[in-house]
Amino acid sequence: MFFLNKIKIFKTNRASIWSLKWNTLGTFLISCGADGCVFIWGLTSSEISFDSKIRSLIEKKIYSNWNCITFQMKGPNKTTHRTLSISKNVYQIGISTFTGDTKICKIFFPKNIRKIFLTKLEVLNGPTSEIKNCSFSPDGSNLIACSRNKMVWNWEKDSKNFFNSFFVLENHESDIKQSIWHPQFGIILTSTYEGNVRLFQKNLEEIWIISSLRFSFFSIFTITTDESGEKIIFSSTKGELFIFPFWKNFFNKSFYFSKKNSAFFFF
Repeated sequence: MFFLNKIKIFKTNRASIWSLKWNTLGTFLISCGADGCVFIWGLTSSEISFDSKIRSLIEKKIYSNWNCITFQMKGPNKTTHRTLSISKNVYQIGISTFTGDTKICKIFFPKNIRKIFLTKLEVLNGPTSEIKNCSFSPDGSNLIACSRNKMVWNWEKDSKNFFNSFFVLENHESDIKQSIWHPQFGIILTSTYEGNVRLFQKNLEEIWIISSLRFSFFSIFTITTDESGEKIIFSSTKGELFIFPFWKNFFNKSFYFSKKNSAFFFF
């Protein structure tokens, strides 16, 4: 049996927190929300070394010493930060807003200073309404963002490492609640207000829909996968939790959700 023990509470945010993300190693945490600010939480002292191999033994000591190490003020126009995503490979983060823009920022680690800095590289425009979710592809070369206007925007890096609009998915009939990348294949998964889950395949030139399934008559707010991508998990506003196997058929290059051997939970 698992237990949750409170280690520390951070109270720096002055309004609702809309998004929280860990970096890959769990050495810092980024938050953003309605106050238009971005916070990075971590160790403010180098006295405690971090070793991921023994984290389970010393994590309470580590996290109890965490504090805010970066605080980025909002700009002149106060905008709620709705969601954020961290690129695993290039130390970039995407921060999306209620007004439809996404800021791409670079994370810097200055030498001999226990501090992390954010520098804005560019702003991605296109969506004209609230962005519900943004997500980097596993290799950091693409970014997707889904919005209230029933669209998914895909930006791709060019040779100068700037993002350009690659494709806009309009195959949705209602608000898109979440869009994510499959961790192994170039597949985009989306979930909608009407309870639909869709899969889109991306190659170097185009994106096309490969599956559209309806599992619930209630909105699917959250969709995710396990680390290997062999299972897809999503939940509805009714309290339903679905877990489905997922695999690729290498003979005809198609992808499948399987209702056989699937799991269903109701809370």
